[in-house]
Amino acid sequence: MQPHWQAGRSLRPLIRRSWVSVALGLAMAILPVPASASVKSEIAFHQGVVAFGKGELDAAQAAFEAVLGEDGEDSAAIHYLGLIAAQRGDFDTAIERYRNAIALEPGEVDIRFDLGTALLESGRTEEARREFEMVLAAQPDRARAQLFAGIAAYRTGAYRESLPYLKRAVELDESLRPQALYYTGLSQAHLQDFPAAAGAFAQVEQSPLSPLSDSARNLARQVAPAGEPARRWALAVTAGLEYDSNPTIAGQTLNSHKDGRGVYQIRGSYRIYEDDRYSATAGYDGYLSSHFDETFVDLMTHVGYLATSADFDPVTFNLRYDYAYTWIDAFDTKKFRELNRVTPSISYREKNWGFSQLYYQFNDEDFKRPLLTGALDRDGQRHVVGFNQFFFPGSYLPEFMPFTYFRIGARGDFLDTDGTEFDHDSWEFSVGFGAELPGEVDLSVLYRLTDRDYRHDSLFSSPAPPTYKRNDLQNRVTFELNKDLGDHWQVSVAGSFTFNDSNVPLYDYGRDVVGAYLTYRF
Repeated sequence: MQPHWQAGRSLRPLIRRSWVSVALGLAMAILPVPASASVKSEIAFHQGVVAFGKGELDAAQAAFEAVLGEDGEDSAAIHYLGLIAAQRGDFDTAIERYRNAIALEPGEVDIRFDLGTALLESGRTEEARREFEMVLAAQPDRARAQLFAGIAAYRTGAYRESLPYLKRAVELDESLRPQALYYTGLSQAHLQDFPAAAGAFAQVEQSPLSPLSDSARNLARQVAPAGEPARRWALAVTAGLEYDSNPTIAGQTLNSHKDGRGVYQIRGSYRIYEDDRYSATAGYDGYLSSHFDETFVDLMTHVGYLATSADFDPVTFNLRYDYAYTWIDAFDTKKFRELNRVTPSISYREKNWGFSQLYYQFNDEDFKRPLLTGALDRDGQRHVVGFNQFFFPGSYLPEFMPFTYFRIGARGDFLDTDGTEFDHDSWEFSVGFGAELPGEVDLSVLYRLTDRDYRHDSLFSSPAPPTYKRNDLQNRVTFELNKDLGDHWQVSVAGSFTFNDSNVPLYDYGRDVVGAYLTYRF
């Protein structure tokens, strides 16, 4: 039924500005209340609106429930209770509330829009799409309904049908361009139109899991007493499975689906030259990810490298050159990214208890695909300066403390790109340790805190205008467990947990990746 003081409820539910309480107070003072209305209920309703606008959800819920206590068919109060449930992440309750409100007010398009949003958030995409189509039948120029209808169509596999919705959303509201372009790219990738989709892949990266313990073990070998010379070549083949909570890292609000993938890696090296002081090694590192659902982000990366070192005990000079190229999809024959990297470093061995390393890294990246907008162009150069200190406690610790190493590190990362979206200066600090657990299981843990400051206004600022510069504070914890099975086999379990806090909503995300791997070393 129509609430009998509806004229006094003209404010939209999503008002959040601090002056709302003043406006509502004035409205209550000047708006007449029909004789049939309860003044107490009217006051409770407006108190609920004010509390909701301030984010005081408990107070708002109590006020709207008081309204329903007097009139159980007040659709506006029921609508607000749905919004409160949605803000708390209780989408099942929100959906129930919205449906109850629609039953009372079938023609209320705003409630139907919020219902569609809750259905979309809860993964009920077919139902969400139907709701947005009904909204658009009544309000074809509602930009966010066009956007969400396009997202719902994409998530139900109707990739080609999603494109007109997304295009229309941008025509109606330019501030929706980033989200619309993102889902346009995903749909076009599924439709095999890779050049048109390239901009959407600007944020794609392969698994953040890496063999943390490898670097520690390599450094440990450098401080270990000399033994019998090892063979000149090495080869390792790895296969594994990974779970990824957010494979394309496009923000929790835009990319809430999860995925798994098969991971395949082959690593090989050959010592070209070695004597008591100098050595040179050539190697290859190949990586392939094969996603179960989001197949458009499959990656194939090939890396060839040449490394040289000169040992003037206790100081060692190292120089490494890497050439890499990446395909976004294993069946796509064109390169996506080309990389040249040069890394000189100086290492100092503190007898048998520690190892210091100072390094510089120069990266030159060339992305081969045309972009949807020049601002997303990531071609450019990166300069990294860093320091790592490893401590090998050895016999200094009691037996119940099985640590094999501790590490601390710091680095500066300065990226200059042709576009404006990814230009940044950042600083990172890290701490970690290794330990030998019962059963001859090796554990490596690394924590990294990165503060990244971008130099230009972000395209993804919302609302726009005004625009503002992106600033990220990222916490990442990575662990790895390794168990050798005889001379050749190794089983590993690894995980990476990332919490990216950004002032630009698109980049405000969490990402959890956990994997299990089996490696054969020749």
